[in-house]
Amino acid sequence: MFAKLIFVSLSFFLLINKTEAQIKEPSYILTLMKAKYLDSTNPKQIMLVFKHQSKSRTIERLIISGKLTFSFGKGSEKTEILGQGENHHQIEVFGNDIEVKDKYIFNLVKANPSFSTEDDVRYLVFRLQNLTDKYIDNMTFTYGLWEPVDSKTRIETKYQISIDK
Repeated sequence: MFAKLIFVSLSFFLLINKTEAQIKEPSYILTLMKAKYLDSTNPKQIMLVFKHQSKSRTIERLIISGKLTFSFGKGSEKTEILGQGENHHQIEVFGNDIEVKDKYIFNLVKANPSFSTEDDVRYLVFRLQNLTDKYIDNMTFTYGLWEPVDSKTRIETKYQISIDK
């Protein structure tokens, strides 16, 4: 019995380590749906709306990372952590009930060909505050969620973004 328990424990340990070592790409697809500059808000903000869908098409844990990296035009990149510094960026998460929860965001993304209300879809809304006092038309944004099967792994993707006024 004791030998069987050790074998099961060792097998589980090897399985976990094998899984962690094999993660080379995100287990999800994060698609930019809309980027909009909001100058009527206080503070002014850039809102980025992403569609999140698991590649396995199952509902998995969504583990938010607080690390954001961005740049404007040909400027240098800046990395910020949610909850630190003076900008107070926010991330909101919506499910397929986005139309009920936030009509404004729903109206921004509903015409996008990638829009979906399937059960396994989530929408991540980044509200980047106090980054610029005037409209800018493009930026880079680098982000990655923590992986559900290995919460120590985070694979970032860099997005080239055109921002609507």
